[in-house]
Amino acid sequence: MKIQLWPNVLLYPLLFLIFILFFAFSNNKIHKTKIKDGFYKIEGKVLKPKEVEILSPKHLEGKIVNLNIKLPKDSYVRGYIKVKNGVVKTSKDFLEIYESKSVKTNLKDILKNRFKSTTENDWSKDIGLALLFGEGTKALPEDLLTSFSVNSLIFLLIMSGIHIDMIFRNLSKLFFGEHKEVFALLMLILYVGIFMEHGAPIIRAVSYLTVGVLLKALYRYTNPIKQFFVSGLMSLCFNASFYKSVGFWLSMIITFYILIYLNTIDIPKTFLGKLMLSSELSLVAILSSMFIISKLGPISFLAVFVVPFLLIIVEIYLVLGLLNILTIFSLPTFYIPLNKIAYYFGDLVYNLNLKPMYFKIPVYYGILFDITLLFAIFLIKDRILKIFSMVVLFGIAYTMWGL
Repeated sequence: MKIQLWPNVLLYPLLFLIFILFFAFSNNKIHKTKIKDGFYKIEGKVLKPKEVEILSPKHLEGKIVNLNIKLPKDSYVRGYIKVKNGVVKTSKDFLEIYESKSVKTNLKDILKNRFKSTTENDWSKDIGLALLFGEGTKALPEDLLTSFSVNSLIFLLIMSGIHIDMIFRNLSKLFFGEHKEVFALLMLILYVGIFMEHGAPIIRAVSYLTVGVLLKALYRYTNPIKQFFVSGLMSLCFNASFYKSVGFWLSMIITFYILIYLNTIDIPKTFLGKLMLSSELSLVAILSSMFIISKLGPISFLAVFVVPFLLIIVEIYLVLGLLNILTIFSLPTFYIPLNKIAYYFGDLVYNLNLKPMYFKIPVYYGILFDITLLFAIFLIKDRILKIFSMVVLFGIAYTMWGL
């Protein structure tokens, strides 16, 4: 059967590329505004400590002003800035600082503090903040973050947004009927909107689920590849700066290659078959993102044998975590085993030594490597040969760029 490349195949990737180029071009423009000397009244929102995004007056809109005082996170700033010779300066003498928290922020803080009060140790708290509240790398201490990174397991918590898919599937089990996924999606959006940090991998994962559920509910039709590119566009519309995020690109690359791989094989039904598939998808994730991750840290090939079992632990943890959230962390029946699972999960990863290997892959060769991987997944029909070809590709990469 002849495949029509345009518009069935190439339209959505082309639209995605156009959006990326548009955002890159529009965000790299240099706007020069001549400001007279004097004092200017401002109202701004704190993005990070010592940074303010100007909301008014309009001719300063979008500029970042560095403050010489430390500000509380999520606070608002009102006051004056001093401009001399075109340079914006601030002083605590000119600014009046007050905190203004919304109902959403208060609710999130209450639940987060409740969660922290029920945790028995730091690792339980850190992993819970990373998985249940979407704080990612910010929540993990240096030693635990290093263990996840060097063993190529960091994508379990952060990069791929896989925990969002797990939360969605668990929420779906709370409902019945034809539109149970729609209700689960609404609960997921509410949960992510209120309790989670809005990082690029999380928004991309939620966007992907949203597009898929709506297409299935309205048109009884889903196309994972088109769904993938449309969700990428939605993520960029949510926050245009995502195109500069390493987490966003890792999430996009890993998800794309996993979808392509799943599209070329028959999905197993048995438990052992699903375990095997988890290892294969872990291999695809490591290979497809290897040239980016190699610039951030080491890579462990042995992770493909460990990931299926760790995913089971993460799944159980998320089920108990959702029950804890629904009961506001008030029942020991739920939060005690949650603490134990998180602690032993962190301890297991911390003590793992999956023989990490360091690579130094040039960007152009990395792109060529990913294209070769894509062709291997597409062209080789036999599943065993497909896996063998990916192992060979890893061997070639190690021979050429392994340190």
